[in-house]
This record gives sequence, C-alpha cells and structure tokens, in this order.
Amino acid sequence: MKAVLNFAGELFAFLVVAAVIYRYVVPPLRKAMAARQDMIRAEFDEARDAKEQAEAAEQKFRASISDVEAEVAEIRESAERLAQQIVEDLKAKAQDEADRIGERGQQQLAADREALIRGIRAEMGILVVELAGRIVVDALADEARRAATIDRFLAELDALAPANAGRA
Repeated sequence: MKAVLNFAGELFAFLVVAAVIYRYVVPPLRKAMAARQDMIRAEFDEARDAKEQAEAAEQKFRASISDVEAEVAEIRESAERLAQQIVEDLKAKAQDEADRIGERGQQQLAADREALIRGIRAEMGILVVELAGRIVVDALADEARRAATIDRFLAELDALAPANAGRA
C-alpha cells in the first residue's frame, strides 16, 4: 500500500503541478504562441502584399520600359527626319550660294572684260593719235610730200563735196 500511497502522492503532486502549469503557464504560452502566430500571419500577409506590389511595380516598370522604348524609337525617327531635312536644306543653301557666287563671278568677269576693252580702246585711241601725228609730221616734213598730201586732201574734199551737196 505504501506503493499505492506513494503512487497516489506522486500522482497528486503531478496533477497539482500539471494544474498549476495548465492554469498559470499554459495561458501565457498560448498567448505568446497566438501572438507569434498572428505576427507570422501578419508578416506573411505583408510579404504577400509586398510581393503583389512588387509584381505590379514590375509590370508597370515593363510597361514604362515599352513606352520609353517606343518613345525613344519615335524620337530617333524624328531626329533622323530632322537631320535629313537639315542636310537637304544645307545642300539647297549651298547650291543657291554656289549659283549666286557663279553668277556674281560671271557678272564680275563681264564687267572686267568691259573695263579692259574700254581701257584698250582708250590706249588704242591715244596710240592712233600719236601714230597719226607722226605720220602727219613725217608727211609734212618734206616739201614734196606736203604738197602731195595737201593736193590729195583737197581732192578728197572735192570728191566728198558733190556727195554732200546731194544730201543737203
């Protein structure tokens, strides 16, 4: 019986310790475990929300990249068109400038030619007058030649006189 009493005492002590543990230790453990589970659930929900937000941000980012790539392609095409237009404008301006310079060169060449011709004519006139003066001086230096020249001049005047008389 002593063994039964000993067993009953141990059983009673075990039940008292179990009741004390159940009454005072288990509720705070349950609360702590529940709080821990709630915290884990909240963190899991936050992680899921964060994952969804990250996926949404990634989709938005990919859409933005597509939009930016399209915009970049459009800007590149626009820049190429603008560059081509600028090249064409510059070519046209260069051609116009070349034409203008050529025309101005032709005008300058014509003006220089006219000035040269006038200069040559003026010099020729001076030379002709000098030469005529020398010829007259040579012709008049000799008495016989002077008389022949005067006779020839008078004959030419006589020949011109009837032609001029018919006009008057």
